[in-house]
Amino acid sequence: VLETGRYGTLKDNTPSSLLTDETYSEFFDENCALKPEFNNAVLKASGDFEENTIFIFDNVNVTLTNDGTAVFHEGQIMTGNNATVVFDGLVFENSMDAFVLESEGNTINNTIIKINSEDPIHAIYVYENGNTIANTILNITAPSADVEYNSDYSVKAPAPAAIVINSDNNLLDNVTVFFDGTSSTGSWPTVDGIYLVSDKTPIQNNTIKDSTVEVIGANYVYGVNVGNAKDTTIENINVKVDSAYYSDAIQLF
Repeated sequence: VLETGRYGTLKDNTPSSLLTDETYSEFFDENCALKPEFNNAVLKASGDFEENTIFIFDNVNVTLTNDGTAVFHEGQIMTGNNATVVFDGLVFENSMDAFVLESEGNTINNTIIKINSEDPIHAIYVYENGNTIANTILNITAPSADVEYNSDYSVKAPAPAAIVINSDNNLLDNVTVFFDGTSSTGSWPTVDGIYLVSDKTPIQNNTIKDSTVEVIGANYVYGVNVGNAKDTTIENINVKVDSAYYSDAIQLF
């Protein structure tokens, strides 16, 4: 029986399947999706991942952990279609986004994400409800950039941010964010530490607690940016922002 801790950390001696760069095709199909026969599995990543870097979890319930040696280079993880995944102890060294969560009830725990990019970044994008990010460090160097809009003036892509939340009932607990956005592109370059905003239906019941956010940039800088959001809890967080032009530690609108 798989027993988990407060945020999904593996506790017992459940047998694990060893996932390496070399064994990737045993677990993931030609479309980079986890094969259905591994539903309810515990996968233990080992070693450097440099050739196989995309991991799609679709309609499965699994745990992906680390044997202490795994590093994902340019790794991208996506969830969708009712997938529920615990990601525990992962390490990323990227120049691109790391997580896109398009299903409910996932957990990112005890994870380190390092990104150095010449392009705008959203390291973790949370589209669906009830996800948890805990005990996780994000260290990002990437340019500030404009918000991108659709023709109807809805947001196509928010300004660069470490974490983007566009859904309900999510928890950020003991998260450390450092974002260096001093390089810039566009007319109104902006950078956010945590972006918790909906431009359409209001999002609600999200919590950020016991966390540290530091963001630096040359233009518009926001530590925590909250908009069109109901019943948001921000508790015991330390925010530091620095800009030569304009900055807000926490913006509510």
